[in-house]
Amino acid sequence: MFDEQCQELGAELCPNGNACIADICSQLPQCCSSGWTQGCVDLAMLLCGTQCNCTHSICAQGGALTPSCNPCAAAVCKSDDFCCMNGWDSICVDEVGAVCGIDCTPGT
Repeated sequence: MFDEQCQELGAELCPNGNACIADICSQLPQCCSSGWTQGCVDLAMLLCGTQCNCTHSICAQGGALTPSCNPCAAAVCKSDDFCCMNGWDSICVDEVGAVCGIDCTPGT
């Protein structure tokens, strides 16, 4: 269930006995008080070994992403199919901000 939840930016997540979410909230308290940001997703990938349904963060270069792994990946791929057919390059990462309004600046 957490793998499905952790990619959804928006409302904060409550630990509710989930040790991974508790660890994230101890390092980035805003993830559990203000809202679940890309920084929370990236920390989940780092601390919990989850991929959040994507093979890598939408804020990181890497292999092509499956549009269904993240709503923002789907939006970026709709405007630039290279990102989901060939590879997620620096242009795709830049498009995350332009298309989805997500700040990929480290620490956000």
